[in-house]
Amino acid sequence: MRTWIAALLLSALSGTALCADAGAPDEISSTYTVPPRRADDVLRMLDHYRPDPVQVERAQAIAAAQAPEGASRQDLVDFHRRRAIANARLGRHEAQVKELQAAIELAEPNTPQRAGLLGALATAESTGGNLLSAARASDTALAQLPPGNAGRQLALLQAAVKFQVLLGNFSVARDYLQRAEAVFNRLRSAPRWPQRGAQWTAQIHRARAELFVSEGRLVEAEGAYRKALAAYTAGMREDAADESGEDRVERYDGLIERSLANVLLAQGKVAEAEFHLRHALHTTLTRMGRDSVDVAHSLSLLSKILAEQGRNEEATRIAEAALRAYTEAGASELSFNLVRARQTLAAALSAQGRHAEAIAAFERNRTVLGADPQLLQRYGIGHPEWVISLIGVGRLADAEQMANTMLQWSVARFGDDNPRAALRRALLAVVKTEQGAMDEARHLFQASVPTLLNQAREDTEAETATPRKQRHLVLILEAWLRALTAGTPDAGRIAEAFRVADLARGSSVARALTAAAARADLPDPALAALARQAQDAQRRLASLSGLLIQLLAAPPNEQLPAIQGQLRQDIAAVSGEYDALRRQIGERYPDYAALVQPQAASLDELQSHLRSGEALLAFYVGARESYLWAVNTLGQRHFSRIAATRAEVDATVAGLRRALDPGVASIDALPAFDLAAAHALFGQFIAPAAEVWRPATTLLVVPHGALAQLPISLLPTQPSRTGGKTSDFSVYREVAWLVRSHAVQQLPSATALASLRRAPARAAQPASFAGFGDPLFSAQQAPVASAGGMRGAARSRSLALRGSPQFAALDSASLADLPPLPDTREELLAVARALGADPQKDVFLQREATERRVREMNLVQRRVIMFATHGLVPGDLDGLTQPALALTSPAVAPDAGNGLLTMDDVLSLKLDADWIVLSACNTAAGEGAGAEAVSGLGRAFFYAGARAMLVSNWPVETSAARLLMTAMFAEQGANPSLAKAEALRRAMLKLIGGQGLDRAAGGSLQSYAHPLFWAPFVIVGD
Repeated sequence: MRTWIAALLLSALSGTALCADAGAPDEISSTYTVPPRRADDVLRMLDHYRPDPVQVERAQAIAAAQAPEGASRQDLVDFHRRRAIANARLGRHEAQVKELQAAIELAEPNTPQRAGLLGALATAESTGGNLLSAARASDTALAQLPPGNAGRQLALLQAAVKFQVLLGNFSVARDYLQRAEAVFNRLRSAPRWPQRGAQWTAQIHRARAELFVSEGRLVEAEGAYRKALAAYTAGMREDAADESGEDRVERYDGLIERSLANVLLAQGKVAEAEFHLRHALHTTLTRMGRDSVDVAHSLSLLSKILAEQGRNEEATRIAEAALRAYTEAGASELSFNLVRARQTLAAALSAQGRHAEAIAAFERNRTVLGADPQLLQRYGIGHPEWVISLIGVGRLADAEQMANTMLQWSVARFGDDNPRAALRRALLAVVKTEQGAMDEARHLFQASVPTLLNQAREDTEAETATPRKQRHLVLILEAWLRALTAGTPDAGRIAEAFRVADLARGSSVARALTAAAARADLPDPALAALARQAQDAQRRLASLSGLLIQLLAAPPNEQLPAIQGQLRQDIAAVSGEYDALRRQIGERYPDYAALVQPQAASLDELQSHLRSGEALLAFYVGARESYLWAVNTLGQRHFSRIAATRAEVDATVAGLRRALDPGVASIDALPAFDLAAAHALFGQFIAPAAEVWRPATTLLVVPHGALAQLPISLLPTQPSRTGGKTSDFSVYREVAWLVRSHAVQQLPSATALASLRRAPARAAQPASFAGFGDPLFSAQQAPVASAGGMRGAARSRSLALRGSPQFAALDSASLADLPPLPDTREELLAVARALGADPQKDVFLQREATERRVREMNLVQRRVIMFATHGLVPGDLDGLTQPALALTSPAVAPDAGNGLLTMDDVLSLKLDADWIVLSACNTAAGEGAGAEAVSGLGRAFFYAGARAMLVSNWPVETSAARLLMTAMFAEQGANPSLAKAEALRRAMLKLIGGQGLDRAAGGSLQSYAHPLFWAPFVIVGD
């Protein structure tokens, strides 16, 4: 597998890099290569750059040296300065500060040297988290700098802007920036501009970027950092030996690129953030070696970026590497950086469920911190992940004590009504649930969860939501479910539990959808403008709130009450602006508001939306137990707790899918479907509510977890009296499949039913069609496909299953790694014929099946839109962070777009379609992430104007899929008033009872009664 650096060079040479518009004031753009889907190459790169013990020993020797006897004052200044540099390299922040203070005392007042040392002290104090001390040192440095040193003055002003921003003192920061702008303007005509102009340009852009970040103007901040980085890389190396020295200058390259990665991460651009962070890491490793604090800083940020993507196992390994890097650099046990690195590692272990290891890491940190009361208060009294791990290993008394301590600490500093206190109160409620104190737990949940839900919605809109926050919220909501349903719950608690389950069930999809909506090119310019304003306001609010929290957490002498007061005023003003924008969006664009801020529907509301002959079944599969709700139009309701854990349901569904997604090439190798296990699943999850759903003809199902990977149509309603495996699968014709009695359609969430049923009715119109398929994923596939060498023709006993992506063994994956889908041509043409469409005008294959065509084509008049291609989930391909449909690669058709129709793209479409058909999805992809991807894509298509989706759950058999879809559309064509779910049911029954296909001349007829053939598709929507 090629290394990331090699991939970067190859991409640059081939011109296949992705382009991202930075959106800076004058439209600075960037080119980047999406990083590999795994971080193993980073660990290999670290192994290549072995730590240099000689360098560490040299730094240690300098740090331990004694001042020479009889040294002059200037010699002593240099001595302490060298010791400060050595301690900085070793990550010994406190020793570095002391050495700088000693050098400052000895340096001549009002000289560039003293000002420079004070500037270095400010940076050191900031690195250690002592922001007020940093700001004071920075102010003193400016006062000590004599006139005539404009270049150094600009550097000090840039740093002063940063420190004041971090303190939340924006008015002073703006004053410093104005002074910096004036100095920069003077320097433009200075004699040394040709030699130093690049460095000065970078410094002014860095100063601007700092203020932009504080104001939540992340797009402008990104542009400013890009300009700063460009200035350094373009001009500073020529003058690297002057004053600051090569290492210092080139270190700024990495520092600026890390800052850029942080801003990109804050915007949700995780692929770009990872790219730039990787580049900064490579830069630092090349110039400074592995045993440097800068390498450790980069690794820590990379661990955070991976955690933001939910890649917890990789985040843990990189966090361990960061910890090693700090240690190899010689950092002391009480080093501020090492303390934070140990905490990051402990949290990552907890996120993986490695609770005992996480507790050991947290407790080790607390033991070390016992020597520093201030650090102990900041990092040692508790952590949400610490509480979660204590709960995970059953240490409930310890968890309760820690949650209580953290809650009291938060309330004392931040007040009672804020998300930090709410999270700690909710964790305490989780502990109470585990202890069986349900009344107390319910009270605590009721007092905390609304605040957390509101914060989650705001985080999602600002794109500051993270998988960690998501995981915390689901853990809390599941515990609330247990507390609500404990004992014999009354109707009120059952209804509330249904609402909570819908929130927990759809929260990850809602987060992805809201983030996509914030990025999407919305068709309505007025809505796009309002959405952007609301997002900017929310980011500004998040930035201000973070600064206030930082001040409140500081030691008493650094809390700056005046600045806190101004921050509270600013927060109130921006919050009012945000609320006004949200109200305006809700009034003018209710569909968009429902998409980005869905409100959980009640059982009463959903019952009112049911049509005659319908019943609703909603599931929640929890870590400890599962739940079932059912309601019909007759007023009957059912609720039950199910003694089945998430792990047990996952194992059952995985076992059943082994016969549905077998990965075999021969019909004879196809495993038997486990009828007993399937009926047992029916008995657990469907049968308990039989009195509610049996009178209905159509079941509306809200699945959850692994249940979303298995259509309930294939569950037997009776124990099977048949046994054994027959070569033609005729044995399955006698099974009492649920599809024999009920049509089934699926909903992405319970809330979605209300939204879909509120859509205005539309008169039946001819089923106009558009189909996209048989895409070409690489230039190598194109000539073979053109020659007809990739046809999926059936052979005697071959099993013509559609190819599915296999990513498990790949460190890096791109469109070119996807298997071709030549058989989709015949499927699309067959559906087109069934609908009376013109294959020449309505079917788009190979070079015509492009992302750009889909986005630019007028699809409003198309009632059926079909994508016969791979459905992808985040992480399948390098840099893929949202669900997508794979289309023809730009390597094949230069005007194809980027080859991916993402959820962002779907939201920007304008549709009026009865059907969206996705015939090559796999809901088990990515450990079940495929089901969430379908749910997210479904809601995006519904927002764009679609009514329903037909989705495959596993790689379909080519001929059976073609027969199934043509039969279904023929049923609807013959009877336009026939419900979609009923049309699909009738098509399925035809396959079950039909004769199958003659696979070869003289060969036996093969029945399609095995559920692999007839059951892959499910209707999602209405």
